[in-house]
Amino acid sequence: MRRAGWMFLAAIAAMGCQQAPAPMTDAQRQAVAQEVKSQADSIVATLSQLKTHPYLDQLAVNDAYVENGTYYPTRDSLLSTVGHLTTMFKSMDLQWDGAPHINVLGQDAAVFSAAFHEVAQPLTGEPMKLHGVWTAVYQRANGRWGIVQAHESWTADQPEPKKK
Repeated sequence: MRRAGWMFLAAIAAMGCQQAPAPMTDAQRQAVAQEVKSQADSIVATLSQLKTHPYLDQLAVNDAYVENGTYYPTRDSLLSTVGHLTTMFKSMDLQWDGAPHINVLGQDAAVFSAAFHEVAQPLTGEPMKLHGVWTAVYQRANGRWGIVQAHESWTADQPEPKKK
């Protein structure tokens, strides 16, 4: 019985002595940030082209997805929302306002935040000028980046951002 107790304590001690992962280098952090920015830019370009399925393919890395407090438990539930959105417009121009902020959490996770402006032309009526801030939590799974949670806050119509 004592031998089993000592073996148990030795096993616990060995688990506690595992090495922590090496800290990321600046170059590794920059590479992850660039991958996430490219992914976000691609999502914006795809949405601006009003393409539903490619946009969805770039979103959640699993079937469940949360955006703005709404939980989409399946891809089909997300498709019904985004699919409807893209059929309501003739055109959409979505752009980042300035450089995004990307907080690299590790080799396979990062948080992307950016201000944006959008001009959306509905099928009927006047163009809508929208402004806001978008934040997305990215995760890399099976070698591919995807968004596991996102939130946007909208603001009232504003003058166009100044070109730099």
